[in-house]
Amino acid sequence: MKNTSPRFLPEVKTRIIQAYDDIVSSHKKCHGTGIISISDYKSRLCGCKIVFRYVKELIKANIPQDYWSLEFDNLHLDRLNYKIVKTYIENLDRAKQNGLGLVLFGQNGTGKTSIMAEIAKQAIINKYKAQYFTLSSYVDALLSKDTERVAYYESGDFLLIDELDKKVGTAAIYKIIDEFLRRMFNQGKSLIMATNWDSDELKEHLGESTNSLLKRRSEFLFFQGDDYSETLQTKYAIRLKKNFNYFSLAIINYAFERDDQIIDSDKEAAN
Repeated sequence: MKNTSPRFLPEVKTRIIQAYDDIVSSHKKCHGTGIISISDYKSRLCGCKIVFRYVKELIKANIPQDYWSLEFDNLHLDRLNYKIVKTYIENLDRAKQNGLGLVLFGQNGTGKTSIMAEIAKQAIINKYKAQYFTLSSYVDALLSKDTERVAYYESGDFLLIDELDKKVGTAAIYKIIDEFLRRMFNQGKSLIMATNWDSDELKEHLGESTNSLLKRRSEFLFFQGDDYSETLQTKYAIRLKKNFNYFSLAIINYAFERDDQIIDSDKEAAN
């Protein structure tokens, strides 16, 4: 596993500092130290520090905050897609070793980004690095010669690339995309990609060669159903009035699964 990474982007560093203030510095049980004394000679991490260490990785991976508390078993997936994604998650080591990924097809709100976020969280739990970004943000960084941002996007073991269909237009752009995908696959990256295109449109826009490459290294999954973003919209006013809950049961469970050397009873320290 790779452990080296580029420097934090400025906005990432700012969010990590804010998260530390919200999670650790304001935590009453440990008086903001992140440490709980057991005796004069022994201490352990407070649950708030364990939660922060996990949240820090989510921020570094650029996972949208709306997806932090989602749990895989609560996602609305048809049986086949559920089985394939679950199998992928259960075999992340092999996926990484062989550079295997997924291409998720479907309209807005059908669960593609939720799946990407879940794979990223599972990668983080298993001590891999994940990076989520849109194809547009990557191409824009490349064209503007923002080498630090490009390196940051490429630094993950698992790259979660959203909105493949949003950066369309010239042959030069498609060449950039093709070269990027080939270089990442050659480096052994596992790519999880999402698009509103169907498989025929993907082939039409990116070309036969790129489409063939993706088929060799990725499982194609097709998402259908209702737009669940409408459900989130109905909860917007509630979310607007409440602070984000870093200590939701889902986040605590993910955090302690990652730090599995900590005994279960220490979860109480996170509340």
